[in-house]
Amino acid sequence: IIGRPVAFDAAQAGSLAHRLRNYWSNLCQPDELQHALSQMQRSVHRSVQQALEPGRVAMPVHRPDQQPQYVCNLPGEPRAAWPTLMGKQGSYAFRPGQPGSILDVTNPAAAVWGEPIAVEREIALGYAPGSTAAEGLSDRDRCAVLGQCMDANALQAIMATCYAWWFRKQGASAASSATAAPQQQQQPQHAQFFMATATAAAAAAEPQV
Repeated sequence: IIGRPVAFDAAQAGSLAHRLRNYWSNLCQPDELQHALSQMQRSVHRSVQQALEPGRVAMPVHRPDQQPQYVCNLPGEPRAAWPTLMGKQGSYAFRPGQPGSILDVTNPAAAVWGEPIAVEREIALGYAPGSTAAEGLSDRDRCAVLGQCMDANALQAIMATCYAWWFRKQGASAASSATAAPQQQQQPQHAQFFMATATAAAAAAEPQV
């Protein structure tokens, strides 16, 4: 009824957490979108440690990711992405010693196991720190909200790819009017990297006539 979906793992778009989901869109043909997204290259400089507060340490990688998840965690390298962030805390992948757990060594004499807090999850999912901070909401409440949201990195990836396809089909002349629109807030460096990658991948994936 609603057409064919596109499967995409947010980690491929630079997210600091895996989130493999189906997406439906009328902005691009699903086969073309899937083909272009499959060629996306994640920045090698992204790691979950970038999202952690001082004194908090991510778990080392002992085993590589398994498909259909995007393979970005490799043994011997910094952890690139957590397991999928859930709405309910305490899931198996985030228990002490598991891939999603965090070791808080703020007090080295009394290290404490935990899992990513709300602000760390916001950063991981591509949102500005404090995006879910509202009066009356606890950190647990915020984590529950973030566990049910859409990954901003994945949405940006899909939109960037659809735009790249549109640009290729319409040509620079049709897109020139867009330059008069108000400029958006400066994108993070990894987002700029991804936008360029999306454009290149969409061009490379264009069917040959």
